[in-house]
Amino acid sequence: MMKKISILTITLSFVASYTSAASKDGSFAVLQLGNDSCGSFTAAAQKGTHQNNWADWNRYASYAFGYFTGINNYFPDTTNILGGTDYEGAMANIEKYCQENPLKKLIDALDKTAADLYSSRKK
Repeated sequence: MMKKISILTITLSFVASYTSAASKDGSFAVLQLGNDSCGSFTAAAQKGTHQNNWADWNRYASYAFGYFTGINNYFPDTTNILGGTDYEGAMANIEKYCQENPLKKLIDALDKTAADLYSSRKK
């Protein structure tokens, strides 16, 4: 499935100069869990918390931190997009976004979290 340029890309294009791998119209493929709804993500978080079953949550967390690692590698002047935020803080931010936007996709929550953290990133 193709998706328009993310909020993060638009935000960061004003801050950093980079070469985009997106098509000329700004579309790119979002793979695997990134296409899941925020509602699915929130359900996995609740299942893990209330039933002590963390398998689905760990899949989402692994995907999220792969995404953040990609940002660290891709964007100039960014060695750690999380800055001073820890694992739990980043996941809490994603979960909050998803609770407020259950019909959005996980990739939207990741983009929003990265955009929120960009100004405090480690360079």
